[in-house]
Amino acid sequence: MIYAAKLVWNDLLWKQVAGVARLSSGMPGLKNNKHYTYGYEEWLNNDEMVRKKIGYLDCYRDTKFEGVADKVVLFTLDPNSIIYHIGNIYTVRQLSEEEIPVIKKALDQSAWLSKVKKDFQVIGDTSSANVGQSYCTHYNSLHIVGKPETKPFILNIAYGEIELYEKRNWKNLTQTIPDVNNKWRRLSKRFDASMLKS
Repeated sequence: MIYAAKLVWNDLLWKQVAGVARLSSGMPGLKNNKHYTYGYEEWLNNDEMVRKKIGYLDCYRDTKFEGVADKVVLFTLDPNSIIYHIGNIYTVRQLSEEEIPVIKKALDQSAWLSKVKKDFQVIGDTSSANVGQSYCTHYNSLHIVGKPETKPFILNIAYGEIELYEKRNWKNLTQTIPDVNNKWRRLSKRFDASMLKS
């Protein structure tokens, strides 16, 4: 089965936080003394994440999924409320909690939090010397699936391959399948994408 997952809007090709996600979605931040939101998936296309073949999709945050999804279509909603198919991830599986310590050790060795801190500073978020309270809280979590009393880890998937299209090759789904604008709204839901041609 083909699934679809929504990413928060990002105009830096999901290589780092961009500070342009809709205020109604994501984690809170303070950019140049103004509130904004961001999502952990904003690093999905970061070179280090791609090399390690790990990432974050919000639809894997609240639900425990068994097995492997052969293909997950990646889409986003731009500031004009147009839904674009921006790429795909193949052979996606949810990380297990037993993998978190190993992943964190590898991230610590590459000074990941220092890199993320610089990403936040680039967009004008200097509100915290510790990257961002919510990011660090989730970085230190030992949970994959979040519940009211727990916070999920900043990564929740492993995959075999990822492809993100160049922006000129994004597919306008609002135009070709208008119904997606009514159905594909939530970050936290993994959608059935069987209507899309492979």
